[in-house]
Amino acid sequence: MKRMRGMLAHSPSLAISMLALVFALGSGAGYAASPAARAPGSHVPVLAFHDLKLGKGWLGDLKYAYANGIVYLDGLGNGKARKTGVMATLPPSLAPKSQLDIPISFFDAGDGFIVVTNTGRVIPFGPKGAHYGYVSLDGVSFAAGAP
Repeated sequence: MKRMRGMLAHSPSLAISMLALVFALGSGAGYAASPAARAPGSHVPVLAFHDLKLGKGWLGDLKYAYANGIVYLDGLGNGKARKTGVMATLPPSLAPKSQLDIPISFFDAGDGFIVVTNTGRVIPFGPKGAHYGYVSLDGVSFAAGAP
């Protein structure tokens, strides 16, 4: 034990790494990462995200999840390349019944919105036609099949 204390005293980074490992092993992180996991003390399943099909010229890591009738969008898209208006496309079964206009914030251009069409297309619109580079879908959600 003295030897361990001596090593930890001489190397703060080793001590921090060991502490992180102890907390990770004891925190149930493995349980939370399992596909059938539920939030502790809750009946709500942890969301399983899937990749969205990106529109022509779009780059990024855009994802969607579906649970209890709600579609959740997540990720960041880069629209600086030559692009089409369609940023991504949802599976048709998750599309709303009619077009939804959802307000979002564009990092470098201000507030705008995204349109989710009845075919599942996700189309960003920057404020007053402003050019934008990045679009975040973090926190965007809507009811699947919403009117």
